[in-house]
Amino acid sequence: MKTRVAAVAAGLVIALTAGCSGPTLQESLNPTPGQAGCKPASPAAGPDQNFEIQGTPLAKGATASGLFFEDNANPAQRNKVLERKFVVRVSGEGEFGAELVGPSGKPSALAWGPEPHEGGDASSAGEEWDMGLKFDDFGCWNLTLTRDEVPTAAFWFEIG
Repeated sequence: MKTRVAAVAAGLVIALTAGCSGPTLQESLNPTPGQAGCKPASPAAGPDQNFEIQGTPLAKGATASGLFFEDNANPAQRNKVLERKFVVRVSGEGEFGAELVGPSGKPSALAWGPEPHEGGDASSAGEEWDMGLKFDDFGCWNLTLTRDEVPTAAFWFEIG
């Protein structure tokens, strides 16, 4: 089952990136950002393997976007659990936090992080943070970002 999760989730990443050259994120976004239960999942757009995922604002004026990166450092781990580096840019001030919740509705520990991202795009608003996300089941996963423990933005990922 876990191997199938990794294989299907890898297919999801490929499906999200296939044929995504051309329009910018703003031109290709669904007018409705991601919603609870992945109805819809957070929209993604971008060229080649570098697709940007739009976060859903939960606080007035908040913005968030993120990028997934594949980590090939530990192929044995990928056979058990799909683990990906996720870099997020989020607006706001205060202490940053992130909570990942699986399809069962229970919180799931981050693989690592969050930690400040080095070398990001300084021309865009907000701060960048790195974290490792572990997906070990099929279904809708929610990542909620906080500032001073106040929900600021969220992402919904459909795995499977």
